[in-house]
Amino acid sequence: MSLKFNIYSTILLILIKFLIAKYRKIINSVVMENTRELINSMGKREKAYFYQLNEKNSDKDYFKIYQAIEKNPAIEFNKLLESMPRIKTRSRLSVELNYLFRHILRSLHIYRLNSKSPLYTLLKELQFVQILIQKDLKKMALKVLRSLKKKAYKFEEYSILIQAIGMEEGLIFNDFDSNLVEKIRKLSLERTECIRFIEELNEIKITVTHIIELQYKEGLFIEKNNPEIAVLYNPILYTPPSASLKTEELKTISKSVGFLLIGDYEKSRKEMLDRIELVKENQHLFSGYDRTRSINNFLFLCTLSKSVEDFNWMFNELLVCFEKIDIPEGSKFYLKYYLSLRMNCVTTNIEKLKLILSELKSEPGHLTATISETGQNELYQNIIWACILTKDFDYGLTQLNKWYAIIDTDLYYLISRVFRLIIFYEKKEYLLLTSDLKTITENLRKKKLINKVIRSFLKFLVIETKSEALSTANYQRFQKELTFLRNDRSTKKHFLEFDFLDWLNNLKASVN
Repeated sequence: MSLKFNIYSTILLILIKFLIAKYRKIINSVVMENTRELINSMGKREKAYFYQLNEKNSDKDYFKIYQAIEKNPAIEFNKLLESMPRIKTRSRLSVELNYLFRHILRSLHIYRLNSKSPLYTLLKELQFVQILIQKDLKKMALKVLRSLKKKAYKFEEYSILIQAIGMEEGLIFNDFDSNLVEKIRKLSLERTECIRFIEELNEIKITVTHIIELQYKEGLFIEKNNPEIAVLYNPILYTPPSASLKTEELKTISKSVGFLLIGDYEKSRKEMLDRIELVKENQHLFSGYDRTRSINNFLFLCTLSKSVEDFNWMFNELLVCFEKIDIPEGSKFYLKYYLSLRMNCVTTNIEKLKLILSELKSEPGHLTATISETGQNELYQNIIWACILTKDFDYGLTQLNKWYAIIDTDLYYLISRVFRLIIFYEKKEYLLLTSDLKTITENLRKKKLINKVIRSFLKFLVIETKSEALSTANYQRFQKELTFLRNDRSTKKHFLEFDFLDWLNNLKASVN
C-alpha cells in the first residue's frame, strides 16, 4: 500500500511540475508577444520619446530588452534570454518584460498628453480639474470644467463630456446652494441628451457597417443605378441637419462602396473625395488615422479604375500624411509598397515594377514582423504578381516560400498556389506543374472550395500542358468563360486579386 502510494504521489508530483512548466511557458510567450506587439505598434516619434524618457536608464535590463526587440522584432523568448547574459532565469526575463511593458505604456501616456490631439488635450484638462478639487479650489475647478465642457461639445468627445458632467455634479452637490435641485436636474438632462446622442451614433455605425458588409457580400442593390438609396432611405440612418459630421463620413463610406461594387467609379470617386475633404476640413473631429484611411480607400479605387494621374496625385498626399502623422514604420511600409505594387501591376508598368522590386530586395525582411498577417498576405500577393509580370521567377518563388509560412486562410492558399502554377507554366516546368495541379485539386476537394474561376483556370492549364503550342481555340474558350464570369457580380471580387485576362493576353502576344 505504501509503495503504491509513493508511486502515485511521485507521478502526481511529476504531473504537477509538468503542468506548472507548461503554464509558465504559456505565460512567458503571452508576455513576450504583448511586449513585442506594443513595441512594433510604436511610431518613430513615440520611440524617440521613449529613448528620451529613459536615457538615464540605458544600462538597465528592461531597456536592453527593448533595444533587442526593436532590432529584431521577430525574436523569440528563448533567443532573447540567450542574448541577455545578466538575466539568468526565464522567470526573471518574464518579470523584466512586464516591467518594460508598463514602462512603454507610461511613456505613451505622457507622450499622448503632450500631443495636440483634442481627446488627449481634454483628458489633460480633466486631470487639471482633479488637481484643483484635491487642492479644495472648487470655484477654479468649476471654471475649468465649464470651459472643458464647451470644448468637449465642439470636438464631439461625449465620453469626456459625461465625465465632466459627473465631476460638476459632485462639486455642486458638496457645496451649499439654494438652487441645488435645479442645477442637478439640468445636469441630469444634459447627461441624458449626451447618452442619447452616443446611442444614436453607435446605432448608425452598426447599421452602416451592416450595409457595407451586405454590399461587399452580395454586390446587389434594389436600385442598380442608385445604390445610395440603401443609405439615404434607411430610417435608422436618417439624421437631422445638425447631426454629427462623423455620421456624414460614415454615410459617405457606404455610398462610395456601393458605387464601387456596381462599377460606377466616377460616382465612387466623388464620394471618396468628399470624404477626404470632410476629414481634412474638420481636423478637430477626425484623427490623422482617419485622413490616412480616407486617402488609402481612394488609392484602392484608382487601382480598379486604372487612373494613374489620380493615383500619383493622391499617393503624394499619402506621403505628406506620413510626415505629419506618427504611425508605425511597418504600416507606412505596407501602405507604400502594397498600393504602388498593385497600381503598377494593374497598369502593367514593367519598368516601375522592376524599380520597386529592386527596392524590396534591398530590404529582405520587408518589415513583415511589424505588419499584421492580413497585411503580409496582401503584400506578398502583390510582390509575386509583380514578379510574374516582370518575369523575375526566382525572386517570385523565394517570396512564395515565405508567404506559405504565414498563410492562414483558404482564399490566400488558392491565390498563392495559382501564382505558383503560373510561374511553372511560364517557365515550362510541366512536371512540377502537373504535380502541383494534383496537390491543389486534391486539397480543394477536401476543403470543398473549388469555385468557377479556379476550376476553369486549372482546366485550361491541364489542356495546355498536354499540347506542344498554346492552343488559340482553348485560349479563346477560356477567355470567353472568364469574360462571362467577370460580369457576374457574385464572383467579381475574385478578379480584384489578379487579372487573368491581361496575363493571358500578354502570354498570347509573346507566343505569337
